[in-house]
Amino acid sequence: MTQRLLVVCHANVCRSPMMLWTLRSFMNADAVSLASAGTHALRPDPICEVALDVLGDAVPAESRERGAVQLTAAAIEDADLIITATKHQRGEIALMSHDARDRTFTLREALLLGEIAERGGHGRAGADLAAYATRLHGSRGLLQLTPQSRLRRLTADPLDHADVHQERARGHRKGLIAVQSDARRLAVQLRSMLGL
Repeated sequence: MTQRLLVVCHANVCRSPMMLWTLRSFMNADAVSLASAGTHALRPDPICEVALDVLGDAVPAESRERGAVQLTAAAIEDADLIITATKHQRGEIALMSHDARDRTFTLREALLLGEIAERGGHGRAGADLAAYATRLHGSRGLLQLTPQSRLRRLTADPLDHADVHQERARGHRKGLIAVQSDARRLAVQLRSMLGL
């Protein structure tokens, strides 16, 4: 049975396509079905040019003009694991489906919780995405973030990949490279924990 992984950002033109195509290049497509969507993908805009440039050959030519997809309750219900760019999107998903909370994590949150699960001996290979999500959720209470100083409180949440689409070119590219790096790390973690 195919397992379903859904990645979500705001408009589905930048961060979630970056996660999708990075994960897709590292994951076995026969074992895991990957999809992306946006909580506010109101128009079928294509993937942004900066994301395409960073992704390079990871995106096939026929997918470069793919339009943004609006997140639906059905997509949430079908997903075994949901990865978001920010806690805000994680919250929006919880409002759409209360049952999705236990299997929805920000990208950075999933990485940190996965490391905790592995250290605690709960990261054994051979699980499926649902079991992986259960392990991450079971580690949520163990996640301790370094407190931010008063001067840094206005910066983005440490569990978020902030929306960089409207940033200047350098900041936009830098933000997407950070998403790509974390998505690669998640792919490695998933492959290890799922035995792929």
